[in-house]
Amino acid sequence: MQTQGYPLEMQIARIAQEVGLMAHQGFHYYDSEQQVHREIDVMVTTGRAQSRTGRSLQLRVVFEAKSSTGRSKPWVILADKSSTMANPARVVQRYVNDQAKDWWRRSVGRSQAVHGLSLFDVDDVRGYSLIRPTLAAGGSRDDQAFSAMMQVSKAAHGVCEWLTETGSKSKRPRDSSELFAIVLPVVVVDSPLYQCWLDGDGQIQLEEVGVGTVKWGNRVSLRRSPNTIIKVMRLDAVRKYLQDLEIAADVLYEDMMRWSRETDGELGAGA
Repeated sequence: MQTQGYPLEMQIARIAQEVGLMAHQGFHYYDSEQQVHREIDVMVTTGRAQSRTGRSLQLRVVFEAKSSTGRSKPWVILADKSSTMANPARVVQRYVNDQAKDWWRRSVGRSQAVHGLSLFDVDDVRGYSLIRPTLAAGGSRDDQAFSAMMQVSKAAHGVCEWLTETGSKSKRPRDSSELFAIVLPVVVVDSPLYQCWLDGDGQIQLEEVGVGTVKWGNRVSLRRSPNTIIKVMRLDAVRKYLQDLEIAADVLYEDMMRWSRETDGELGAGA
């Protein structure tokens, strides 16, 4: 049980519930590429709704939990200190459902209030890959890290597709609100996590961290962002991350309401 990650999943779900969020363990989504249903360890949801505008907002986090026992191998984020992400990119390059795309690109991407949110922070040392190096001399790389990133990226895409489908006008009840949704992929580990980069002298630097960011260029779908921004964290960083999620939900909701008033006003003026 310990090595399969179930206790870690349960701890993530409990932390979410303690923060006041809805946690769903063993959530299934449809992988349209392979045409099979897949399971994600934990999905956490927070949301805001406004009946007057007919729009609602959801932020969802899909968690992939990776446990290990004994003399466990560390997780290492390979990073490039010379590479940075501009404020719009680190916000805009996220998984959003189709209904939210115009708002996300035209309003959220330009919002200084959103740019300042901790939820969308990326590290000064930006990661581009995640590995689990072997502890044995002459050993080879473990593909568990690649698998974790692929699973959580596919989950974020699959949940977005589901939210696009269920939120379409033809699928939702006539009196229900239009859903704007953002899905964030997170890998949680219970063994040491490091960042590794080359300094200005070409020397390898290694630093233990509690949370890091990987801007992964393995594009899951042509319909989504060219990169997947994945948070990788230890369990003790989950609570603050989810608290930041709640703060971000309030700020994004206010931006959505403002954008709704402006766009609805434009539509009314053009009628």
